[in-house]
Amino acid sequence: MITIDRVSYAYPGAQQAVLDEFSASFPPAALTAITGANGCGKTTLTKLMTGIVRPLAGRVTIDGTDIAPLSLAEIGSLVGCVFQNPTHQLFSTSVREEVSFGLRNLSLSDAQIAERVRHALTCFDLEEREDDFPLSLSHGEKQRLMLAAVLALRPAYIVLDEPTTGLDVVRRRALGVSLRQIAESNGCGVIVVSHERAFVSRYADAEIPMVLAGVAGATRRERQPEPPPQRRGGKAGAPRLARIDPRVKLLLMLCISTLAVVWRDPLWLASLLAFTCTVLAVGGVDLGTALRQIRGVLGVVALLFIVQCLFVRSGRPLLSVGAVTLVTVDGAATALGVALRLAIVVFSALLLLTSEARDYLLAFVQCKLPYEIAFMVMTAAHFMPILRDEALDVYHAVQMRGTEIAKTTLRGKLRVYTSMTLPILTGALRRAEQTSIAMEARAFRACPRRTFLRRLKLSSADIVCLVAIPLLTAASLVTSIII
Repeated sequence: MITIDRVSYAYPGAQQAVLDEFSASFPPAALTAITGANGCGKTTLTKLMTGIVRPLAGRVTIDGTDIAPLSLAEIGSLVGCVFQNPTHQLFSTSVREEVSFGLRNLSLSDAQIAERVRHALTCFDLEEREDDFPLSLSHGEKQRLMLAAVLALRPAYIVLDEPTTGLDVVRRRALGVSLRQIAESNGCGVIVVSHERAFVSRYADAEIPMVLAGVAGATRRERQPEPPPQRRGGKAGAPRLARIDPRVKLLLMLCISTLAVVWRDPLWLASLLAFTCTVLAVGGVDLGTALRQIRGVLGVVALLFIVQCLFVRSGRPLLSVGAVTLVTVDGAATALGVALRLAIVVFSALLLLTSEARDYLLAFVQCKLPYEIAFMVMTAAHFMPILRDEALDVYHAVQMRGTEIAKTTLRGKLRVYTSMTLPILTGALRRAEQTSIAMEARAFRACPRRTFLRRLKLSSADIVCLVAIPLLTAASLVTSIII
């Protein structure tokens, strides 16, 4: 039995918990449905059961075993998972290889793997598609393929997130019959997240309803009226920098980056970094939160500092071991300059995060940048977090089929990461194609002149900044040259 014992969870940066001391149990050999409105924590609950996210409080146990110390691969041997979009879990070059991927992590013989693959493909009516490319299958076939791949591992439980999405009535019935058979014949605990009341009523043994607060017994909250449209920077809790026109912030970032590239003295660079941080702090940006968000980038900066220290050999020795000089004065100065420049560019880029992407799109267009280019840049910016989430889904799917990525050899890691790029790139190309179709359907560039719902207007403070920033930049450059 999977037991959720007083579990609480909130996503990073969220002001409210998705789940707060939530408890539930999911028995084996039964089909249990999780139902509820959007945003009540159904998908989060499935991620907690499969170890993709870990609870902030409480615990999750599978047949009495706390999953907290277990890796995703170890949890995956107990609980199989089929995501809402099966495309994110398909990363092999054929249907047969897709099913056998996880089996090869179980140290089975070739004969045993072939037998399990044949049985799984037969059960889900995929034996005639075994040589086909998985991503060329229909949505229903992809879903059946994922069920085959997961059930071939013979987990004690299987979790499916919205499996009826995109299926017609015939396929929904076939899926329901298959899931009932899995629960009754295989003794597998089947957990289904679904909005389909008819599907739940017909095939589920039990139902766990969830409410918007994500807490058993909580009441549905009344829908609050939408707030009136606000002017730029009017959003509650927004930093003061949000009130500044995005064109001013683009200019400020450009000037700061220019000074970072031109200046060579570490003292000048350090003062520029301090100035950038001061602007962010005075502008209402939480530097602690910002540092946590860019800690990965700062790690790269630290690595480059070390590399520069070790590889610049000119100058007086600064650190030696016996007769071997490890770091020179010139090497340390060069490394410090490189690290400071990169840090300045990174922190100045944080200025741009205080405005919305659509404001920059308007800024680019009003600065006479061709609308096609501005739209392309902003669309790419919107796609980045989506691609990141899809990449994480693929990364989790690989591990849940028994691959201990952290413990594999370098060659094994390269092979895994190479296979992961297939669904990510395919998803990106399909999304680009869908976007282009949507643009054509909305008559993109059908008229030579574009109208605007709103335009950015410079305030008096914005105008002062646009004049003062270049002047101060030029004065700083002249001063640094004279000194």
